[in-house]
Amino acid sequence: TLEVLDGEPGEKPSTATSGEEAPGEEKGVPPSSSGAPFPKRPKGKLPPRKRDLERVGTEIGGYKILEFLGRGGMGTVYRALQVSLQREVALKLLRRERTKDPAFVEDFVREARAAARFNHPNVVHVYDVGHEGDVYFYSMELMDRGSLEEELAERGKLPWEEALKVIRDAARGLRYAEEMGVVHRDIKPDNLMRNSQGMTKIADLGLAAATGETSEGGEGEEKKKIFGTPHFISPEQAKGEAVDVRSDIYSLGCTFYRLVTGKTPFQGETVREIIRKHFTEEPEPASQVEPSVPEAVSRVIQKMMAKDPSERHQSAQELLADLDGLARKGGGLRWALILLLAGIAAAALAMAFCKREPVIIEKPAAENANLKEKVREVERTRRELEAQKALLEAAALAEGPGKATRLEEIASKYPKTEAGKKAAARAAALRKKLARIEKARQEKAARVRNCIAALRKSLEEAEKAGDGRAFFKAVRGIPGLQALGSEPRVAKALAATRAKAAVLVDQALAGTLRKAGSLLKKPDLEGAAKALEAARKILADPLLPGDLRGKLKKRYSPKIALFAKILAREKEKARALQAKADREIFFRDLYRGPESALARSARFDFDGALQAARALEKKLHTKAFHGLLSARIAQIQGAARAWKAFVAGLAGGGGSKIRLDGADWRILSLQGGNTLLLERIEKTGRSKRSPRKRKKKSPPQGLQLRIDETLLLQRPGVLAALLDPGPRGVKDPAALGDLAELCAWIGPLPLVRRARWWMKKIDPADPRSGLSSLPPVFSAPLLDLAARILRDAPGALPPDRARPVRDEVEAARLLSAGLRAFASGRNLEAKNALERIPAEHSGSVIYALLGEGSALDPGRPPNTPKR
Repeated sequence: TLEVLDGEPGEKPSTATSGEEAPGEEKGVPPSSSGAPFPKRPKGKLPPRKRDLERVGTEIGGYKILEFLGRGGMGTVYRALQVSLQREVALKLLRRERTKDPAFVEDFVREARAAARFNHPNVVHVYDVGHEGDVYFYSMELMDRGSLEEELAERGKLPWEEALKVIRDAARGLRYAEEMGVVHRDIKPDNLMRNSQGMTKIADLGLAAATGETSEGGEGEEKKKIFGTPHFISPEQAKGEAVDVRSDIYSLGCTFYRLVTGKTPFQGETVREIIRKHFTEEPEPASQVEPSVPEAVSRVIQKMMAKDPSERHQSAQELLADLDGLARKGGGLRWALILLLAGIAAAALAMAFCKREPVIIEKPAAENANLKEKVREVERTRRELEAQKALLEAAALAEGPGKATRLEEIASKYPKTEAGKKAAARAAALRKKLARIEKARQEKAARVRNCIAALRKSLEEAEKAGDGRAFFKAVRGIPGLQALGSEPRVAKALAATRAKAAVLVDQALAGTLRKAGSLLKKPDLEGAAKALEAARKILADPLLPGDLRGKLKKRYSPKIALFAKILAREKEKARALQAKADREIFFRDLYRGPESALARSARFDFDGALQAARALEKKLHTKAFHGLLSARIAQIQGAARAWKAFVAGLAGGGGSKIRLDGADWRILSLQGGNTLLLERIEKTGRSKRSPRKRKKKSPPQGLQLRIDETLLLQRPGVLAALLDPGPRGVKDPAALGDLAELCAWIGPLPLVRRARWWMKKIDPADPRSGLSSLPPVFSAPLLDLAARILRDAPGALPPDRARPVRDEVEAARLLSAGLRAFASGRNLEAKNALERIPAEHSGSVIYALLGEGSALDPGRPPNTPKR
């Protein structure tokens, strides 16, 4: 809890709460002669600046400024006349530095308007809030005598009777605030104002949260705003917990203490020290600091300042009842003494009368009996007065067994007197109260013992598990620990166990980082990453106290950052190696290997090609290759559908015609699944130069065409003619799209094969090598067919499937153009064309085969054109 309130070392406490320090003022609070820290000047009595005095006589927002009253952290206060109502008010002009923050202005105006609805004799009335230009102000009831803080600066302290009247007035104001559902949060002498009639009123009700200063969390943890003044703040308010009227009662108790003793309950050199004492120490009783303070008044102050809110007065009305009782006792004591003296005097006169020299006068017997009764009456009066005197003396005793015994003695000595009967009743009541107190003390002692035992048990379990964080988690669940935190034994045990648990956390964090370092050396990058993440979780654990987290971060954050940097570098290396390995696998299993998807497709085994491509999915770890592979799988699926449709068409026969080697052929049938029977079509016609002759009909010529890898690699034009959708009558867009994918997938193979064969014949040492007066032909009939399909049927493929086909067609065009330019001696043109392939078409099959080689490299040169 206390870490939230720790400030920087050496930070001095201040009683100012409404805004920032005024320029030129020291932030420290010098001690008074009595040891109580309070300002050298009362708040609001800082010397006026030139511009403060220049406003006197001017008018702002309907108020004519009459007199400078004071200056503080929030702004400057003037006595002013509200022109419209001819009413004197206190007008506070906010400092311009505070009003530069729009959020502050919005909150302030909203709170001031809400405060204006409060109307009670013991609450300073807020009249108005507004602004003129960038000057914001609010007007309130004018309090002639100023604040209690100003009176204390002049008088040092107040008589307890006067202080009691002040606190009763303030308690009435708090009762009204409680009824309105408002908690002031900053009750202190500076916020209790007195008017000329001596009535005390609470100032800034509803405005404390809008204008008050805050304490903030220390370094190494999230800053947390806490409203209040260190000398008067309640423990629960200092913790940042929810507060109610009992928090204001605590602050009013501190104020009561200050009024009657001239000192604040706790003193210290720093804010941290003062606030810590609100948790850990009990103030010296007011009756011991100032002997003139009655014991009963001191007890009420102690109850108001109880650490546990449940032990204070539970409402302002309950507090008022005790304060009214003190007021009645004070007046009753004076009258009792007066009566006592009068009674003693009367008794003395009676006794003197009785002790005169006897004079023998004979009187009637009835008169003598009457005289004896009067003597007995005097005796009874004397005993009653003695009993009352003893009872009054006993009332001044501190409540305890001694007082109960004394009351019982009075009751025993004066059994038939009214005072004796009262003493007996009070003794019985006091004995019951003491029994309750003793029972509560024993119960509290038991709770203290249970808390200490629970702390030790939590530490033992944390040590057994080797996890100090388990201790801090368990501590939060210990019943009553928060309420007993100020008990010295509990505080001592908590500090000791917490220190040992902190060592456990430190050791666990150091061990985790050692493990991370050893895993980095192996290297086990995944394990090292988990170890580093575990270390970060320890540092960020919200269960750890803020000061411990700060120390651990300062000690271990540099090492965590270094290990994280090494891990990132090693991961990048691993990713590069993995990408390289994936690249090898990708090109081998998709393009280059004898059982690659492309090699199987060249044998028209498309089912095997799909199987190889899908098996490759499980071998790859690099995301980029998965994207390329998905596109290729889709292309192979389209090619498989196209081939299946083509084979089905051949098997059905139908007399389709194709042109091969300058002749027309008719397809007869497909035998064995891969041998195509063709019949040559003879042309018939008459010659213009020769007379009509009847020729003998020659038998038809037949041809067997094997559809296999050789046909693809050595005679791609024949395969393109067979696949041509025109003669086959294929018009379905989906079928045409599948056919384009088939041509784009296997079409690069014969082109790249021929290119690689031709380039192997070039001698790098011979500048004339490769030149030809008749450049070689680098055609790609299958890719030309794919291009024609996309041109004639633009909607045959969706854009994502058409893109790889166009990519392949363009790569083939660049390769053919580059090689022709090279064979013609146009080297720069060749260079530019060939360099565009990896730059613009790195995902093409052509680039994969050229850059990585192919298992389909020829063992013999392919067929060349006849010429």
